[in-house]
Amino acid sequence: MGDCWRDDRQKEGFWEASLSEAVDQSGVVLANLPAGPAERRIALSISLVLLAIGVAAVTFGTAHHQASNTPPAVEFSLAILADLITWFLLISQFRIVRSRPLLVLASGYLFISLMDIAQLITMWGQFSPTGLLNAGRQTGLARRRPGDATSPWIPNAQRQVLQ
Repeated sequence: MGDCWRDDRQKEGFWEASLSEAVDQSGVVLANLPAGPAERRIALSISLVLLAIGVAAVTFGTAHHQASNTPPAVEFSLAILADLITWFLLISQFRIVRSRPLLVLASGYLFISLMDIAQLITMWGQFSPTGLLNAGRQTGLARRRPGDATSPWIPNAQRQVLQ
């Protein structure tokens, strides 16, 4: 028995249980736990702080600034980051629970982040005057000009897949 790598690591104090063994030992998984009063208070506190930030930001909505293409790029970058973090957390839970709804939800977040990456790199004026990959106005998000007959196909494809 001494030649097994787990036995050697247990003796050294470095042994860690795999994800499936952790479920077998405790039976407690985050995805199956109901929210208690403390978690509800924390969620309410975070919601109220975000609401206060939103209300404070509304006062700046009437201020006029120079035209810039930066806000959409920052918005897409933050959305990509948030979607990838959510995907990672859901996939981690799926590896423990093996629940198909978690896998479907995680796949949706991954799809959205990949579509946002495609929109970001084809956005006009962000990385080059015509967007990366020589994207035209019909590819990524672009401000529509009066009389434009084309609509961007990446956001339209994303909308169709999600419906």
